[in-house]
Amino acid sequence: MTAAKRQLKLALFMNTTEYAWLYEKARSESEFDFAFYRDLAQMAERARFDAVFLADIVAVNDRNRGLEAAGHMGNAVVYEPLTMLGALSAVTEKIGLVATASTTYHQPFHIARMIGSLDHLSKGRIGWNVVTSQGESEAAAFGLDAQLDPGFRYDRASEFVDLVFDLWNSWEGDAFLRDKASTRYFDPSKVHPVDHRGKHFKARGALNVPRPPQGRPVISQAGSSEAGFELAARTADVMFCAPGSLERGKAFSANIRERMVKYGRGPDEVAIMPGLFVVAGGTEEEARRKYADAQAATPDSFKLQSIDRYLGGVGALEWDLDKPIPTTAEEGAARLRRRVTFEIDGRRMTARELGDQITSCYGHITCIGAVEQVADTMETWLKERACDGFTLFPHYLPGNAHDFGQLVVPELQRRGIFRKEYEGSTFRDHLGLASPQHPASDRNAARLAGQ
Repeated sequence: MTAAKRQLKLALFMNTTEYAWLYEKARSESEFDFAFYRDLAQMAERARFDAVFLADIVAVNDRNRGLEAAGHMGNAVVYEPLTMLGALSAVTEKIGLVATASTTYHQPFHIARMIGSLDHLSKGRIGWNVVTSQGESEAAAFGLDAQLDPGFRYDRASEFVDLVFDLWNSWEGDAFLRDKASTRYFDPSKVHPVDHRGKHFKARGALNVPRPPQGRPVISQAGSSEAGFELAARTADVMFCAPGSLERGKAFSANIRERMVKYGRGPDEVAIMPGLFVVAGGTEEEARRKYADAQAATPDSFKLQSIDRYLGGVGALEWDLDKPIPTTAEEGAARLRRRVTFEIDGRRMTARELGDQITSCYGHITCIGAVEQVADTMETWLKERACDGFTLFPHYLPGNAHDFGQLVVPELQRRGIFRKEYEGSTFRDHLGLASPQHPASDRNAARLAGQ
């Protein structure tokens, strides 16, 4: 009997880069029109994506450059994403719905209640992307003089996630009797109030939302630091990342799965889904023409600014866009920190090529070519176990996402590496992840027994 092929997992990122709005085919005027997001989510559901994903920062997104410099940026303001998930849950039926919520600027009870409620509204389709936030504008919006130290933020995040898990577990799945004859609405013996006294938080009592339908909504994480890797290995169901190359992807995947062992987790308990930037066409020439047309809308000065900011002040504002990238003392650090490559087709990139790459895809895996070429790349990453799937990072919206759904998805289905129909109803079903078991955590019971 032939072993079944591994199946790709796919998520659609519903945000774009700051200059994508300049392209004439981008629906930039619709970014605060709910119909824009509804149509994208429904398109992704028709294509049988696992999920759609909304990123967020909790301030005006000025990339730490101030309002004057941010005046050109199309993603400076965004919908509050948890509110958007509630709206999308009413106009979709199967697709997973993921949003970012910061552990630095929220409280555990709020997050547990909001995301737990959304999981009920959507009948088990919600995911929480855990971030610690790093922008200075976010710190200022919440009354801080500077962003908190990364070590402090991740220490707080680790305790934050544990407490949210405990709150979701404070009701057993069958606690609610709703028995009119006995006048018993719920069984108190199946309620496990939290009594948490930690370094960063204190909380007592049960969550005022029943246990989420998934047991625990899907947790995703995208941290690239040592602390971020550890948090993901311990708690994440999905890991977003930007490894850049196939070999780095294989190394990243192996690293996360090895870390999971010490937390008693199996290697299949996480889906690693790197960012994938795709421009597909009937031929490679057509795809490259599509890419060039969209990139031509971004002024040269913005490309140089983006290089300088992304690589951390390498003097790019003085570069000649049409000459090879100058060698700088900061190059090694940039390669390591940002996973940036400066070579293409066996030669040194021009500054324009690097600027186009950064302003379009932030260094994510890039596939510009015929449908078969794109599918070949995706299949290779899957077969080589460099990933479990991809998060589609759109060139512009909505057209680039529609191209992928109409051109690439049918080819992946033809190859037998992507579903034609959903086999389950929850986000965890799509990912092939089991729901955590109840009753409530032993930690809660132990704390209460010790009183």
